[in-house]
Amino acid sequence: MIRTRNNRPLIEGLLEDIHRQEFRGGVQIVLADTESSDGTVATAKALGRNLGCEVTVVPIAQQNFSYPTGLNRAFDAADNPYILSLAGHERLSNTRTLDAAIRGSRSPNFGGAYGPALPNMNSTRSERLGAMVLGIPRMLKKPQRLTKPEVGALTGLRPSPTSHVRT
Repeated sequence: MIRTRNNRPLIEGLLEDIHRQEFRGGVQIVLADTESSDGTVATAKALGRNLGCEVTVVPIAQQNFSYPTGLNRAFDAADNPYILSLAGHERLSNTRTLDAAIRGSRSPNFGGAYGPALPNMNSTRSERLGAMVLGIPRMLKKPQRLTKPEVGALTGLRPSPTSHVRT
C-alpha cells in the first residue's frame, strides 16, 4: 500500500524497488492517492504495467483525508494477508524487504513488524541528521518489542488464507 500525493518524480524508484524484491509471492500495488495533480496516478499505472503488476488506485478526497482513513480505505482494497505500508516518496533499502517482513509472521503471536525509515534523496537536512543521531544506532540493536509509537514503516498481518503480498 503506497500513500501518495504529488509524488510523480519519486514513484518510479519505489515501484522499481518493489519489482526487484527477491520474493516468491505475488505483489499487487494499492495506491491510496489524495488528489495528486502532477500525474502521479497515471505514472504509477503505466510503470506498474511495464513492470508486470497491476496498480489498484484508491482515490481519497483531500477534504476527507486523515492518516487512519487513508490506511483503512487502502487496506479495504487489499485482498491478501500481508500489507507493507509506504509513502510515495520512500524507497526500499534492499531486495529482501518483503521477505523479511513476512518471515516474522510465522510466529503465532505476530501482529505486525516495524522498521525505522531511512532518509532518501527527498529528505530534509533535519531528517538526515535525525536518522544519523537517532535512527542508525537503533537499527544496530537487536529486534525488540515496541511499547510506544514511533515513526517508520509498518507491516501488518490481516486474517486471510492467501499468501500473497499487497504493497
